[in-house]
Amino acid sequence: SKRKLITFEMFKPKLSNSNQTLSFKVRGIGEKNKDLLTGLKNNGYLIQLFFIDNTGSLRFTCSPNCQGVDLIKADLTGMNLSSTNLTGADLTKAKLTRANLTNANLTDANLSFANLNGANLYGADLKNATLIGTIWNETICPDGTKNSGTSPCTAEQLSLA
Repeated sequence: SKRKLITFEMFKPKLSNSNQTLSFKVRGIGEKNKDLLTGLKNNGYLIQLFFIDNTGSLRFTCSPNCQGVDLIKADLTGMNLSSTNLTGADLTKAKLTRANLTNANLTDANLSFANLNGANLYGADLKNATLIGTIWNETICPDGTKNSGTSPCTAEQLSLA
């Protein structure tokens, strides 16, 4: 539940053409960061990294398959998460302002108190998603219409009716 800022360098990058992933070794810079990095690795912490895709959009490393990922309070402002599988993901209090979630699978996702101001949910699947306290404003609903002011997308707009 805590975040730590760690300074590290990446070296020996390898690009896999088969699954379009980039892997690399990391080395903490400074004694404090070396210890922190080792501690995080051994205690099961998720080290969140972002990358720029071929369209120039910032993406989260798990994309396109973020099934069940813990993104509580994550700042995903303006992120391109189109066609991302977020089934069962915990996005409680996540900041998804202006995020592109077109055709994203948000089935069983927890979006409680998430900020969807200006987000694009066109074609997104929100079946069984938890939307308690979700913040809406100028959000493009899954059916392609915009919600009315700060009112939530209706069941019809969410394509749940």
